[in-house]
Amino acid sequence: MKLKKNFIIIIPSLSNNRYSSYGDLHPWGGSTLLEWKISQAKRIKYFKEIYVATPDEKIKKECKRQGVKVYSREKNESLGIFYKKIAKKFNKNYLLFLFPTSPFLSTKVIQKALDHFNKIKNKYDSLCSVQTKKEYFFYKKKSVNFDFKKELISRSDIDSLTQISNGMSLIHPKTCNEKKNNIGNTPYFFEIDWISSLEINSLKDIKIYDSLINYYYNLKNF
Repeated sequence: MKLKKNFIIIIPSLSNNRYSSYGDLHPWGGSTLLEWKISQAKRIKYFKEIYVATPDEKIKKECKRQGVKVYSREKNESLGIFYKKIAKKFNKNYLLFLFPTSPFLSTKVIQKALDHFNKIKNKYDSLCSVQTKKEYFFYKKKSVNFDFKKELISRSDIDSLTQISNGMSLIHPKTCNEKKNNIGNTPYFFEIDWISSLEINSLKDIKIYDSLINYYYNLKNF
């Protein structure tokens, strides 16, 4: 399956969630988080269509204003069922999931990931944005990538761990349907920079990250 002109952009969106009573309609950069993400999506090359996946009427009205299509989700639908249903609907197209909660994952970075995946897609069934970290990690009070019972080693000598970023994922619909998620059996991990990886998980994050918008523009990375 060719990627060019053969992928659907899906933007899951809610008007009320854990980080704001406005949800993805929360003010951001002179617009809203949703409008910001739609604007980024529209500048991506070669996509077939953009759909905002939502059960909310407020979001649907905003989509009409923005000129993008709506995929109506069921309220309180589990993520597994959501991925399975949407994969069945768009079963002839790759699915590119973009999330309003990652506003600094720019068009430029997304496009670079897609262009690279288009060259290697025969080896992988999906793509995920990630960050590789060399830090001291514990799980259930047990060290994961170093031995804390021995002499402490430098960060540069620690085994690096890969963290999935929630900003972007691309997946073949067949795999999405079978696994009921957006990470395939053979994912390609596309490394992104620090600011691209920032994800809004609380109202506090919005207030802090808002101060980085000018920095983001100065990077000329959008």
